[in-house]
Amino acid sequence: MAEPFERLYTAALRALDANVLLLYLPNARRALELVAHRGGPPEWPPPLHRIAPGASSLVARVARDGTTEDVDAEAPAAPEDVRMAHAASGARHFIAAPVALPGGRAGALVAGLSGPNSPRSRGALEALAILAASVLEEKLARAEAEANAEAWQNAFQSFFDAAFDSILVANDDGRFVEANPAACSLLGRTREEILGLTIHEITPAHGTTRFEELWREFLVEGILTGDFTFVRGDGSTIDVACHARANVVPGCHVAGFHDVTARNRAAEQLRRNHESLARAQRVARVGSLDWNIKENQVVWSDEYYRLLGLEPSPTPRTLAEANAIFAARMTPEEQARLRAAYEAALETGGSLSVDIHIRRPDGAERLLHQEADIERDAAGKTARVVGTLQDVTEQRRAEQALRRSRESLAQAQRVAHVGHWEWDAKAGVSSWSEEVYRIFGLPPRAGPEPPQTLASVLLPEDRMRVLLGFRSLVEDGERFACEHRVVRPNGELRIVRMEAELTRDEAGKPLSVLGVVQDITELRRAEREREALLKALGDERRWLRAVIESSPIGIQLWEGVTSPRVTRNRMADQILGELVDATPNLDDLRKLVTRPDGTPIEPGELSVERAMAGEVIVGRELILKRPDGTCMHSLVNASPVRDESGAIQGAVVLFNDITAMKELARLREEWTSIVAHDLRQPITTILATAAHLVRCVTDPSVKLKIERIRASAERLVRMTDDLSDLSRLDTHKLELVRAPTNLPALLRQIVEDMADEDARARVWLSIDRDVPLVHVDAGRIQQVVENLVSNAVKYGKPGTPIAIRLRVQSAEVALSVCNEGPGIDPELMPRLFSRFQRGMASTSRIKGLGLGLYICRGLVEAHGGVLRVESEPFKTTTFSFTLPLGA
Repeated sequence: MAEPFERLYTAALRALDANVLLLYLPNARRALELVAHRGGPPEWPPPLHRIAPGASSLVARVARDGTTEDVDAEAPAAPEDVRMAHAASGARHFIAAPVALPGGRAGALVAGLSGPNSPRSRGALEALAILAASVLEEKLARAEAEANAEAWQNAFQSFFDAAFDSILVANDDGRFVEANPAACSLLGRTREEILGLTIHEITPAHGTTRFEELWREFLVEGILTGDFTFVRGDGSTIDVACHARANVVPGCHVAGFHDVTARNRAAEQLRRNHESLARAQRVARVGSLDWNIKENQVVWSDEYYRLLGLEPSPTPRTLAEANAIFAARMTPEEQARLRAAYEAALETGGSLSVDIHIRRPDGAERLLHQEADIERDAAGKTARVVGTLQDVTEQRRAEQALRRSRESLAQAQRVAHVGHWEWDAKAGVSSWSEEVYRIFGLPPRAGPEPPQTLASVLLPEDRMRVLLGFRSLVEDGERFACEHRVVRPNGELRIVRMEAELTRDEAGKPLSVLGVVQDITELRRAEREREALLKALGDERRWLRAVIESSPIGIQLWEGVTSPRVTRNRMADQILGELVDATPNLDDLRKLVTRPDGTPIEPGELSVERAMAGEVIVGRELILKRPDGTCMHSLVNASPVRDESGAIQGAVVLFNDITAMKELARLREEWTSIVAHDLRQPITTILATAAHLVRCVTDPSVKLKIERIRASAERLVRMTDDLSDLSRLDTHKLELVRAPTNLPALLRQIVEDMADEDARARVWLSIDRDVPLVHVDAGRIQQVVENLVSNAVKYGKPGTPIAIRLRVQSAEVALSVCNEGPGIDPELMPRLFSRFQRGMASTSRIKGLGLGLYICRGLVEAHGGVLRVESEPFKTTTFSFTLPLGA
């Protein structure tokens, strides 16, 4: 202020002729301070140095009111400050003018005059005040700017030095021009060391190229943000988060950064932990869930998604979306069970544990186990559910397999009557399986068993032997295996076998004994029975050998299938001689055997071959050529011999020499044929004569006798015909004259030709539509039907209907004759179709040879059909036979 005030003082003295000049300016508290003075004493009174803005002094009033005032110091109303200035300077008249300053502030310029005030003095002072205000405004502005700059410089330096974050200032070349203490501490270098480096020199070598590119981009774009790695003074590295701005001051670039090494390491460790958790979840097949109920967000881990057959997603799901995913993979029953488990847990606040079955989109069915805990807020409301989902498919299968294994073991022990036990050497007690308790007749218990329990069930005679054997096992390691008896509480005596094995610890001391107990009571009983059976079997074999050797039938036993060995009895030796040795050649044997008609036997058609193939041969007639050229007729039976599994092990062949029987049958058939032939001519003469007499004789009594002669002759004709047919059937010389035959027409003709009108009236026909023509011998079929109808008339109940039915089946026609009557004795049914069997006629007056049904069966079988009979005593009897449509 000195320089401008000096110029002001000079101007005031020249304009006002003033003795004193005082300049008051407001300070920061708006008090008016004496900042400059001229004239008067060197040191003004202290009260005049600072005047309060609200005082009644001249200076305060002028600065406050903004008006110019003049005051006589000797006037009674003169203010105190004027009086004090008068006393100090001797000036009597004072003029004060306001000095207006920026910001609404004001000071005062006071002049002390020796003479009275004048308007000119007043105007001059006001002009000087305005001039002073102008000068002061410029200087004050400059001083304030300098003060502010210095203050900001001091504040920035204080902030720069006290900042917690590190701050570095670099020029365009990247060389540091300033560093705060935090940066020095972080980089492990002094300020002087840092100011000698460039930013590239504190960057690791492997990152220099990248950082140079970033630095060039930074100078262009003006901003750089990111994480970087710096090298400290000791060579170690740190990770920093950097925020830089270019050209904060032209050519100066400021960067603030802080250490994030711990944060990055924690983040890296967290990432690794997440990866480890994810790997652990994949290995354990366990997923996690976090359900925020208030925000309706369900977060699943990656493994949780995979367990449900989904691709992992970081996006949380709503409860409705989560439920939809589960609903698509679960049956309604499973959904209801899971929902009930959640509702119960949410209601009670307890934990949740439930197994659920799902079907993934790929069709795989899995069993998942869900565990969850319920979290509540301060108000007690359910806020969060945290849980896990684990694939327990294999675990449950293993548990089920283990349970089945244990059950199977227990069942196997029950079936085999084998139990196991284990003795703990340290505790001196043993544990038994349930089967051990059952063997000893004791109720099963879960706790350990003291030695006294075993001693109580041992038979007194065996007790010492068992205890000594167990002691030898424990003390000397000798093998323990013994058979002894036990007495159950009900008094039943059982035989058991006990074996045990000792296990020692690393020091060689007894650790435990594992043993088994087997109830062999039934085994010993079975062994005794087996010995008795073997003895009985030996006796039976001797008896059987004697029977076989004395049998009048030849017997061969073929042992083996591929290379059979043959054993035979005495009769087989007599019949066959050396034709079949112990190891026969089937091809050579086949050359010696023919069928009854002389045709050879094809490969695989020998009776023994068919038996080896599993066929049972009964009553097969074959011819064997002897070495002397003669032939032997043999009736052969053969059957396979099988083992327990059903596999064929060989065959038994029985054969009987029927050569003599065949010769006898031939003679009988020859005689039958001769008799039938020789009787036919006289019978024909008798019939012709009887017919002539019937026409000529008129006497009724004589005529009746002639009718009887004719009937007897006709019956004799039928007998001779039957004998002829019997001979042809037995000699296989029956010839059929086949032709397409209309069976419905044939049946109607048979009924119409019946001589007995009463019998004809009883017959009714039932014939299917569209019966095809059948290739048969119509005369022989007529013979069969007439015989069956004749039997129905003779043996049926008089007056009852006789039904003849013709039906078309799949590949054949079936014809049946049914009548009501006493029926056929069940005992006669098996041999009804044999020769000379007459059924009910054997006890009746009906005459006949008993060959009709035998001949009927032969005729039907010659056509390829089958003749059957069904009879219910005192109800109905039905004879039926079939004819193939291709016959």
